[in-house]
Amino acid sequence: NPESLQKSMDNRSPETIEKIQALLAEGQAKIRRDKPTKLQLRLKDAIESIGLLPIHEYCLKTSFYVDFAFLAEKLIVQADGCYWHGHSCKFKNLTERQIKQIRRDRACDTYAIVCGWTIIRLWECDINKHIDNCLAQITSTLARLREPAPTI
Repeated sequence: NPESLQKSMDNRSPETIEKIQALLAEGQAKIRRDKPTKLQLRLKDAIESIGLLPIHEYCLKTSFYVDFAFLAEKLIVQADGCYWHGHSCKFKNLTERQIKQIRRDRACDTYAIVCGWTIIRLWECDINKHIDNCLAQITSTLARLREPAPTI
């Protein structure tokens, strides 16, 4: 749950944040692709078809690139390939590379949350088979993030 993780990270020391950044560096900074993947293009086309215009391949605080970012709402949307990110729809036993990628994904998510972002990770199988559900998740999260903060 991103909200509970954000609350748990609010009081982290600069040293802890440096450790998170070191975890990111372990996998080295994500290299920006020359071209988007087919999965990213499919999701981008679907998002744009409902009138939303995210930034593609946004660099978050020079630490790593995210697939899509909605800057005003501080929302990140990641399109995760089932093979590369080790989704259970295909894999019972993960490879060492997949385990490393999962650790890196968690470190990236933690860093983004510490920086005040909300993250949605969408699996390739869901993007390919249930794109409407993926779009509903994005639009409902954007609506929630756009709500004015309650006054006390």
